[in-house]
Amino acid sequence: MKWYETLFDAMMSAFTSGRLKQAGATPEQIAAGVTGSVDLPTGYSTDAIADANAHRLAALCHEAVANPAWEPRGGTTYCNRAVSFIAQGMGYFGFINDQLANEMISSMASNPAWREEHDFGRIEALAMRGALIIFGLQDHPHGHVCVAFPAKAEDSGTWGGKVPMVCNIGKSNGIIRLSQAFRVADRPLLHAYVLEESIA
Repeated sequence: MKWYETLFDAMMSAFTSGRLKQAGATPEQIAAGVTGSVDLPTGYSTDAIADANAHRLAALCHEAVANPAWEPRGGTTYCNRAVSFIAQGMGYFGFINDQLANEMISSMASNPAWREEHDFGRIEALAMRGALIIFGLQDHPHGHVCVAFPAKAEDSGTWGGKVPMVCNIGKSNGIIRLSQAFRVADRPLLHAYVLEESIA
């Protein structure tokens, strides 16, 4: 095990123990590694591991948005690099050789580690549990990818209803509604892929 994996495991263990203690777990339960459902201040019923994953996902998204190297310039955007960075932070290292968006989407579509989620209404709950979900639209010459952000869905006037929040790096960078990252005309062609192992 590499040093940073050992450090992360120690941090996760300390975080989980703290959350379980807040939830009223006994010392015996904490020692046994119990991570049952607890009620968190967010109003969502989730377990400590899922809560830690959601916090990590949010932190990675904010770091990506704040990275000046990924600001659009000269018609060039960096969605692929930001999504790869977030995926690696969540433990997935399958995007290799600086893949572009179209290639990343094809890779997820053919990789059994990823499951396509057709019901966008489920995305909010999955992201709030720290699942890694990547939206993708293949296009010519370049497609676009972005990551579902762990926050409540918001109303979209253009799409007509609630849509997930996303971490978007592209023509504009920020935590925005899915409907701001993709046009309404793109909706039928838009895919969402969930990394199965990230679902807590």
